[in-house]
Amino acid sequence: MTEKKSVPFFAFLFVFLAHGIVSLLAFFLPLIVALSQRARAFMANREWDLAKQTRIRRERDAKTHCVVFFCSSAGEYEQARPLASRLLELPQTYVHFLFFSQSGYSFAVQRKETIPFSLSPLDSLGNWRKIFAILRPQVFVVVRHELWPCCLWLARQRSKVLLVNASLQTRGRVSIFLKSLLLSLVDKIYTVSEQERLSFQHQFANVQTNILAVGDSKYDRVLERAAALQGFARFPMLEQSRPRLVVGSAWKKDCELALSAFTLFKAKHAGPAQLVLAPHQPNSEFISWLEQECAKTSLPWARLSQLASSVTAPEMIIVDSVGLLFDLYGVCDLAFVGGALHHKVHNVLEPAAFSLPLAFGPFFENSHEACEIFEKGLATVVHNAKELLSWMEPLLLQPQKNQALQQFLASKAGATDRILLEIATEFRAVPESKQVAMQHS
Repeated sequence: MTEKKSVPFFAFLFVFLAHGIVSLLAFFLPLIVALSQRARAFMANREWDLAKQTRIRRERDAKTHCVVFFCSSAGEYEQARPLASRLLELPQTYVHFLFFSQSGYSFAVQRKETIPFSLSPLDSLGNWRKIFAILRPQVFVVVRHELWPCCLWLARQRSKVLLVNASLQTRGRVSIFLKSLLLSLVDKIYTVSEQERLSFQHQFANVQTNILAVGDSKYDRVLERAAALQGFARFPMLEQSRPRLVVGSAWKKDCELALSAFTLFKAKHAGPAQLVLAPHQPNSEFISWLEQECAKTSLPWARLSQLASSVTAPEMIIVDSVGLLFDLYGVCDLAFVGGALHHKVHNVLEPAAFSLPLAFGPFFENSHEACEIFEKGLATVVHNAKELLSWMEPLLLQPQKNQALQQFLASKAGATDRILLEIATEFRAVPESKQVAMQHS
């Protein structure tokens, strides 16, 4: 392990101020939890009881090396997953996920994740001492932005601390100053692009931390998932050959636009085109509203859950449960990604992984991937039903993959190998022959 760099005095003060605030909050926590349902939900499963401590300690003690990934939620988990799966191929390596968000923890439960995972404690020195005493990581990997002062302070005393898939989202002098204190506790920062590396160097010029551009592991993860998918095995009722548009992570405006454009398309063309509407939040209220909107079109429709495998699916399908969208992208021909008509675009990489022609609304600057895809002419921005119809009409009449988009994603792959080499070097777990192969991959 290389010698640790010195820490600014203000970072030291920030850590102990944060510790004091969290400790004071913890004193009143029983009362807060008793009075607030939201607080109860936040704290559920967050404490490591004796049985859990014993089980995790036994699993950790059986291995020589340990890498811990600290994620905010499901999105960061997906970015870390290819790194974790590759690390497990190395001998005597234990991997553990820590989630800050309950939604990330629930996602791992729903996916039946086999790699051990837990919710992180509240950010106090005492809480993290217990965690690190059990896990004893050689490398502590923060995914994207989950930077907490007490966590980083203790992690850097026991392991190498890496920030991966980093992108600059901080604005304002105070925020930048506080983040610079947190980054001073990190050993290396791996940014998603050269542009982001330069941004970090400019904004945090006083932080003595190595900043390297290695790419974004989310590309590796989405391509890995797409390659393993067998979509029609999950949706046999959609196996009939027909051009199919999916509206993913749809809000009301997205659904209204898609229904209007699809109705216009069907008025002009009698072919067997199909519209799949996948709401961002398929709760009962939204599904009921969407059914009413579909009924106004006079086109046949049904909920996906009500379709039997032996029944030919109607022209419009409402996706009425979560966790299906990625698989649905794999059985569709083009995709309109929701959210960007009114707020921000949702995940564009999932449909891109299947080389689907892409469209979304004008509010997409929240997504670095969407911006780059659009700038390269690999996606279409639509503002109204007429523009959506103009984009989708030729693609529904003659479906074709977006090969240029496929090449773009392939060019972005490889961050996993570059980060993995850095991690493995820390505990010298990679045989020399494999390290050489990874360096050339």
